[in-house]
Amino acid sequence: MIILSTLTQEIQQIVGRNFDIEIAESGDEAIELILEFLEDGIRVPVVISDFMMPGMNGDQLLLKIKKISPNSICILLTGMDKCDLGLPPEDIDKIFEFVAKPWDHHVLDNTIKEAINLYNGG
Repeated sequence: MIILSTLTQEIQQIVGRNFDIEIAESGDEAIELILEFLEDGIRVPVVISDFMMPGMNGDQLLLKIKKISPNSICILLTGMDKCDLGLPPEDIDKIFEFVAKPWDHHVLDNTIKEAINLYNGG
């Protein structure tokens, strides 16, 4: 939970008050949140997931999210190299970026800003 709290604080510093940040502690909870947002007409520009989490791995979560919210930009935090994840190339292409853990604040900052820019058509 400490890592999740630290990550949330860093993301809040990066995006400021321009975006609301929601936290899910499992893949199933994340999918529920996204479905609720979409039903309420709330856009989900960026989703960041850890690779290892309860219920399903982050890659599985992000692939499900791309199916229900194709415009969302997906970022996977992982201590593994993306080549070692065993994902098919077509699945790797659906994930915008892989950020290594422990994450570097500048890399995370640049990745999130680039993802938001891409989502906004830039």
